[in-house]
Amino acid sequence: SIVAAGLVMASMSVAVAMRDPDLSLAGPGWPMLVLEVGAGLLLVVAGAAAMARRSTSTAGVLLACAGGAWLIREWNSPVAGSAVVFTIGLAGASLCPAVAAHVAVIYPNFTPGRLGGLVVSMGYLVCGFLLGLGPALFFDPATQGCNQCPRNLLLVRAENAWISWLTRVGLWAATLWACALVVLLVVRLLKASVARRRVLAPVALPVIGYVGLV
Repeated sequence: SIVAAGLVMASMSVAVAMRDPDLSLAGPGWPMLVLEVGAGLLLVVAGAAAMARRSTSTAGVLLACAGGAWLIREWNSPVAGSAVVFTIGLAGASLCPAVAAHVAVIYPNFTPGRLGGLVVSMGYLVCGFLLGLGPALFFDPATQGCNQCPRNLLLVRAENAWISWLTRVGLWAATLWACALVVLLVVRLLKASVARRRVLAPVALPVIGYVGLV
C-alpha cells in the first residue's frame, strides 16, 4: 500500500541520516529528524486517506507523491549506501515544492486553467529539471572530490560548468516561479466566495507558506 511504501522510504531516510548525522539535512539529534520524516509521512497518509475516500483522487495521488519527494531529500548523501538511492536523491531531492504546488493549483475541482497549468508546468521544469535531473546528468562525485559517494547512475559526462549554470539559472527561476505561484493562489483566495474560500484555504495557505520559505 501507499502508506507502507512511505514507511519504507522514511526508514531509508532515517538510516541514511543516522549513518552520519552531520551530513543530514536535519542535523544531529532526533527531534529535527523526527520532524523532517514526520512531515513527509503525514503527506503520504493524507494522500492515502484522500484516495481511500475517492479512488480517482488526483490530489490524493499528488499528496502521496509530495510526501515521497520530501522523504528522498536525505538520499543524495555520501553515506546513501547505494548507487540507486543516491541517484534518486540527486534527481528528485528538489521536486517536492513542484508537486505540492500542483496539489494547490488543481484543488478542489482539478481544473487548473491556462495560467494555473503554466505555473504547474514551470514548477516541474524548474524543480524537476533545472535543480534536479539536469545537474545530475553532469555530476560525477569523483571529480567533485566525493570519493565516499556512491556512483551516479545518471551521469552522462562530468561537466562542472554545466552544473553551476543549471543550478544558478534554476535558483533564479525558482524564485520567480515561487512568486508567481503565491500571487496565483492569493488572487484565487481573494476572488473566491466565502464558502469556497473555506475549502481552498486549508490547502492553499500551507502551500503558500511552504513555497514562500523554499
